[in-house]
Amino acid sequence: MNKFVATLCVAVILSVSTGSSAIGQGKAKTKPKATIKAPGGKDVVETKLTGRTGWPISIKYFNSTNKDAPVLILLHDKAGNQLIWEKSAERLRAKGFAVITVDLRKHGKSVPEDAGEPKKLNRTDYELMVVEDMELVKQFLMNEHHAQKLNIRKLGIVAMGMSAPIALTFAGKDWLKKPYPDGPTLASRTPKGQDVRAIAMLSPASSVPGLTTTQPLRVLQTPGFNVAMLFIAGVADKKIKRDVEKMYKQVSTNKDNKKRMHLVSRPDKANGAILLSDRFRNQTTDMLVKFFDENLKALDSPWRSRKSKLTN
Repeated sequence: MNKFVATLCVAVILSVSTGSSAIGQGKAKTKPKATIKAPGGKDVVETKLTGRTGWPISIKYFNSTNKDAPVLILLHDKAGNQLIWEKSAERLRAKGFAVITVDLRKHGKSVPEDAGEPKKLNRTDYELMVVEDMELVKQFLMNEHHAQKLNIRKLGIVAMGMSAPIALTFAGKDWLKKPYPDGPTLASRTPKGQDVRAIAMLSPASSVPGLTTTQPLRVLQTPGFNVAMLFIAGVADKKIKRDVEKMYKQVSTNKDNKKRMHLVSRPDKANGAILLSDRFRNQTTDMLVKFFDENLKALDSPWRSRKSKLTN
């Protein structure tokens, strides 16, 4: 197993085609929650979030009661679902993280009851996964932050395959959100974003229809953003090896952020869901715990209110 560290600092404006006038964040609606008692006495909440397009997004929240707890969003691969994260999510919470697993639209339980068999994913679906599905999850977590049950300022994402371009694009857009105009200087204003501080990617895809990893990777390596990244891939698969090495090379040309960039090159074909199989799950989860301990827990970003001072 090889490990490398490096960074790239560049400034670029992220442009993402919306592709449809129906795209929008809207206000999250939450269906009644189903609460399951988890080991250790803490509750696991299952619910569905609904935005402007009316598509139900199923989540499972492994909650926290510590207002300084880092929080992780776990995403699946194409044709997968959030169940793949079940055991790892429990272990991550036991290590002190609030955790949320997600069924992106047209996956798992994120399908309307009267929709029948979901149609093939198209460009608009992928774009909506960024601007609606992920934004709904962020709104849910922001509510938990306001309730002082986690620290949204220590937000991490784990993406697999297809969801890597989605996670990176969402994170790039989140970093480019302008703060509330509630202070005389940028430093005094309440931020709307700038929360994603670490992203782990398991055999990430370099693109999906309408989205690529190139632009958001450049945004996230802008000086001052300090976003950490971990790439894990079985390089015996030539396509995955090519994609991952290209992404890693893009973010490994500047030594200033060297400690925040990591590449784990497995000498096998263990990729995607295989990395969370019984054989590899503990090893993969251990790497995630170490990465997020160093790049989320260790951050000097104490809990602070994220409500605009104009509304207080």
